[in-house]
Amino acid sequence: MRGRSWLIVGAVLAVGGAATGIVAWPDPEPPTVEGHLRTELIPLIQAHLETKAKLGGALDAQPELKSRWFCDLELIEIEQRGPDLLAGVYTSCQEYARKGTSLLAGTGFLSPMRITVRSGGVTAIEQPLDGAGFRPTMSRMFSAAGERRVFDLIDSGSPFGSDHLPTRARRAFVLPGNAPIRDFP
Repeated sequence: MRGRSWLIVGAVLAVGGAATGIVAWPDPEPPTVEGHLRTELIPLIQAHLETKAKLGGALDAQPELKSRWFCDLELIEIEQRGPDLLAGVYTSCQEYARKGTSLLAGTGFLSPMRITVRSGGVTAIEQPLDGAGFRPTMSRMFSAAGERRVFDLIDSGSPFGSDHLPTRARRAFVLPGNAPIRDFP
């Protein structure tokens, strides 16, 4: 009986140790992107989002305003899939227009995206589904480490400077640096 007790205790400790090992297993390394790819992809994706993507927006209904999109992005990870580069990004985009001496702010959003790049151009933009579909599409769009990085960015609020996009917009619309920002009705 005594040998059997030690066997049970040993089995319990082995199972507990294995469970602890699983729980304490280190997370995969955060995704990294080589510097030259980061240097090439960020301006390419940013320019596409700002000028060619159909982002919609409240100011689109008034073409006389000549609204423009301004975007910042964090490149989380890339994956080569055949001739395509899949770039996992977290973006902050805001639509602006000039209204007199003020900057008019329209639609804006923060969103993870998977951008497909082929032959030096963006060929597709994918965003996760809203609601119950958000997590499953995030898991499909990003690696486990990339997904964790995106959720860290989401939890931190906006990882982008709050004045960066308005500053760029004021410059683009030739407004002074202190021009007021008005929300579109």
